[in-house]
Amino acid sequence: MHEVINDEVVAVNLDSGKYYSIRSTGAYIWGALVSGHSSETITSELSFYYPGNSTLILTDIERFVDQLIEENLIKKCNGPESKTKIEPPTIEYQSPVIEAYSDMQEILLLDPVHDVDESGWPITHKQK
Repeated sequence: MHEVINDEVVAVNLDSGKYYSIRSTGAYIWGALVSGHSSETITSELSFYYPGNSTLILTDIERFVDQLIEENLIKKCNGPESKTKIEPPTIEYQSPVIEAYSDMQEILLLDPVHDVDESGWPITHKQK
């Protein structure tokens, strides 16, 4: 799940309990990906708006998408690509960065529906 707050994407992996901050160019790429655009289309669009950076952009997007897949935030899909137009970026190009946090991992991994017994809730994974 994810939420856009101002210019930042906060994404949560409920299976791992990690949450992520994705800002700037990363948030732009995330928005295009979740709208159904391929990394190739996003690379082409960013290369158009930031000429002279196409090799860097290609490398950055490949690395960024690989990180998103590795963290189980997105999955590869072979479905049809979105036909909607990608909005032009309004920011200066920066290599996309994913910041991962695990400080709330134990809380995010609690399952309030299934982790209840006679001792009450919450039952942490340590108590099981």
